[in-house]
Amino acid sequence: MRIILLATLICLAGTVSSQPMDGERRSFSGKWLNAYEATAPGDVAATQTDGREKSGFLGVVYSSLLPGMGELYAGRFDRGLYNLVTDLVLWGGFAGFNITAGWVRDNARTFAAQKAGVLLDGKDDEYFVNIGNYRSIREYNEQKLLERQLNRLYDESPEAGLAWNWDSEEDMREYRDSRLKSEDLYTYAQITVLGLVLNRIWSAVQAAIFVRDYNESLSPKTAGFSVHPRLLSSRRGIDGFGITFFSWF
Repeated sequence: MRIILLATLICLAGTVSSQPMDGERRSFSGKWLNAYEATAPGDVAATQTDGREKSGFLGVVYSSLLPGMGELYAGRFDRGLYNLVTDLVLWGGFAGFNITAGWVRDNARTFAAQKAGVLLDGKDDEYFVNIGNYRSIREYNEQKLLERQLNRLYDESPEAGLAWNWDSEEDMREYRDSRLKSEDLYTYAQITVLGLVLNRIWSAVQAAIFVRDYNESLSPKTAGFSVHPRLLSSRRGIDGFGITFFSWF
């Protein structure tokens, strides 16, 4: 064994080769030595930065206010662009559904005023639901009397201004269908609000991740040196002793 170690040291002194790549790597080889090269750990892709860390909190705040801005802050607007476009589309849908729903609702109520003599001022949403389910105020009150819901009766006097009487069953159904359509449109508008919230959450998560990656890219490579000894063997037994040296910057 002493002979082997002595031969190894002689070989180490005999041949030295170096090859710089991703830092400096040195390998030593000889008759009784095999050397193996490895990539320095912790290599990070080069990133153009201003050298200052960014705040993950600010990235989240920016994306919460306007999706895509947190990614822009982190230098990844290529991903934030999708969130920004999605936000604009959702806002357009929200406005479109609300405007259309209001238009359909107002037309339905105007139709009720023309076909059932409804006075529109001072009425709540429940009243406009009821006029679509009963032909007249008298039919409505009779049903509530049967159900013993006296507190839900409408005043039939002309002074109260609550009376209605549809010209035909078809007109009542047309009004009801229009009212239900307006409610559906308002529901779609509420769904877009949920989409706006979810889009902001997703954009904020992305922004936090990208800011973290950005800050990690600023960390310099850690210099280091490592020695890995090993025995070289074959079927005949031990052939020699190998040492691999690693250095990185």
